[in-house]
Order: sequence, then C-alpha cells, then structure tokens
Amino acid sequence: MSEKHGLPKSRKTWRKLHIGLDPGSGHIVTSNLTTEHVGDPGALPELLAQV
Repeated sequence: MSEKHGLPKSRKTWRKLHIGLDPGSGHIVTSNLTTEHVGDPGALPELLAQV
C-alpha cells in the first residue's frame, strides 16, 4: 500500500451505533455513535438523556 499510494498502512477504527427503539411503533427514538471501547452499559446514560 505504501508503494502504490505513498501512505503508511493503517487500520481504520471501528465505531458502534447504539440505538433505542419504541416497541409500540418500532421507530428509532434515540441513537449514539461511540468508539469501539464504549460498551452498551457505558452508552446507556446518554441514550436515556436523549429520550
């Protein structure tokens, strides 16, 4: 990759999309995009604050 594009080879970081659904309508009511190091329990307070 370095020879072809002149860039060092590096991996892209993962992102997680946490969503909250309304069970009655099935619509997404809240969402949060985090880094790969944030789990579901860590994202929950911000999702609840959006509701």
